[in-house]
Amino acid sequence: DGDVVLFTNFRSDRIQQLADHLHRELAARGVTFLSLAQYDTAAAIPALVHRADAGGGLAARLAEMGLRSVRIAEAEKFEHVTYYLNGREAAVAPVEEHIRISDATPPDYRARPEMSIGQVTEAVTSAARRDDVPLVVANLANIDVVGHT
Repeated sequence: DGDVVLFTNFRSDRIQQLADHLHRELAARGVTFLSLAQYDTAAAIPALVHRADAGGGLAARLAEMGLRSVRIAEAEKFEHVTYYLNGREAAVAPVEEHIRISDATPPDYRARPEMSIGQVTEAVTSAARRDDVPLVVANLANIDVVGHT
């Protein structure tokens, strides 16, 4: 009775599934849920610190200027070159081209620390050669992902 769950993760992308699961399991028992940051979860968990308006991200600015961009990343970091740069907007803007590099097998980062860097490099090189694309945004995921392993 009167139990409260307080999520303290400021990185909302890493806690969303757990927050939704716990809410599904415990909300019916009268548990109150709060978070320090706003989460994009199915459960409407109130945030104690509200998210700053991030509207007008990179895609919106490029569209205003009539400029195209290509966004390239492996699946693990794809949202970093799309969703977050676009002010948390999930829709693909008409001025964007997304290239998501996915590995067919579940990654074993210790066995393959390079991940798919070769494919990312090829995609970046190809996009950079295009005359219609003044901006190429890429995330070299293996540097970060392997560091967390």
